[in-house]
Amino acid sequence: MILVLSGTRDGSEIIKLLRKKGHKVLVTTTTSYGSKLAREAGASETIEGKLDRDAMFTLLNERKINAVIDATHPFAQEASKNAIFASKKAGINYLRYERKNEKLPESNFLHQFDSFEEGAVKSVALGEVIFSTIGSNQLKPFVEAVKKEKKRIIVKVLPTCEAIDKCSSLGLDPKDIVALQGAGDVELNKALLREYNADVMVTKESGATGGEDVKIKAALSLKIPTVIITRPKLEYPYVVREYVDVITWLENEN
Repeated sequence: MILVLSGTRDGSEIIKLLRKKGHKVLVTTTTSYGSKLAREAGASETIEGKLDRDAMFTLLNERKINAVIDATHPFAQEASKNAIFASKKAGINYLRYERKNEKLPESNFLHQFDSFEEGAVKSVALGEVIFSTIGSNQLKPFVEAVKKEKKRIIVKVLPTCEAIDKCSSLGLDPKDIVALQGAGDVELNKALLREYNADVMVTKESGATGGEDVKIKAALSLKIPTVIITRPKLEYPYVVREYVDVITWLENEN
């Protein structure tokens, strides 16, 4: 049995490849939507909810997992840390699938930060209306910064109950929430920025899969300053950046 930490489109593609090779695949996700995507991709079984390192270690032993493939979002660092720890403790090979980094153009409109807190401070300093495309999990520092400076934030999040509930818990009104699946193309992103009179856009270094490229192109074409939160830097035991390399690693290491 192969364990895949998923919840992303990357995870779904990897699940499909593993199933084609005849592997049984157990998938863990943190949301019901992620579980649905995994089942549609052909997962043998899914487990929904966050697992700490002890729960992950128990799962590896109880389910007799042969290998762990971490295809979580680039910003899900806690999940990756727990999987690395549990895999090492259980003596099971761990692989990280990491999205390729986008090469950013040279521009004075782009501002990179390592933390969401720093990004939030810069965002409110750059304009009156901040358009966030970072999802719902790391919104708190941005909402707090906006409220403190009496500015406005528009948040683009997934159209799921979990995401909307997180926005509501932070005090965001429906008029400030754009519930939309997928990054869309450059024209859609330009239309959204125009519709809400955005002065600043915020995004994450989530790669082309997360729409980082089209979001930045849209903002730059409108000369809108963009705050980019860079990926957490973790020391992974082994990393690949192509789906096919997951299979190659699995055949060579297990």
